[in-house]
Amino acid sequence: MTSPKNSPREEFEQRLADAERFAGLVAHEIKGEVSLLARYAAEVIKSLDHHDTAQIRSDAEHIQRLARNLTQLVDALLSQAKQQAHSGSDETTSLRQAALDAVRGFQDRNPQVAMLISVDENLPMVTGSPILWCQVFLNVLENAARAAARTVEITGEIEGQRCTCAVHDDGPGLGTADPARLFDPFYSHGAHFGTGLGLYCVRRTIEQYGGRVWAKSDDTGTTIKWSIPLPC
Repeated sequence: MTSPKNSPREEFEQRLADAERFAGLVAHEIKGEVSLLARYAAEVIKSLDHHDTAQIRSDAEHIQRLARNLTQLVDALLSQAKQQAHSGSDETTSLRQAALDAVRGFQDRNPQVAMLISVDENLPMVTGSPILWCQVFLNVLENAARAAARTVEITGEIEGQRCTCAVHDDGPGLGTADPARLFDPFYSHGAHFGTGLGLYCVRRTIEQYGGRVWAKSDDTGTTIKWSIPLPC
């Protein structure tokens, strides 16, 4: 026996509650980062009085990292806002074009990373807005860059009644870490700091459209792969 489908109003209220919870979590993280930022700024001022250049450099690097984290937190909020704004939309998107748009934006910020693109030109349109799917690709690519990848390969193909995409990087891999945890909110692996929200937002978008996402890692790097149903 199947459970009754929620009404449009109930679905809207559930999305709103999810968005409020997410915004609350991110606001808490931002508050913590800003407090650390203020502390390190105070340390810089103190070190200036003592002409301690080594400590000034160390504190400045901490400030730089915190500023990057704040940017990522704001990006996560914007990504969530896009998801809410476009949820329930009848728009369709070319995944190939979304991937290419994401690669252009990614390479503007990460020219040191070489890109290999192998996305089937005959991929059909899928449900969802171009903004959302471009953000999915971009979040996964940025995750690869933070893992110190030198080369990233992006693929997309049709497998039966589903469209499957993958992003493989040649970074150091996850070691003994559980790949499934990459999609948990605020989980960050290794020494390459991040907010741990980019892949969480990826998972939310993909699951919203009936898909699933997973990761695997070995000594050749890490692969983030997802599969979504083709439109009827």
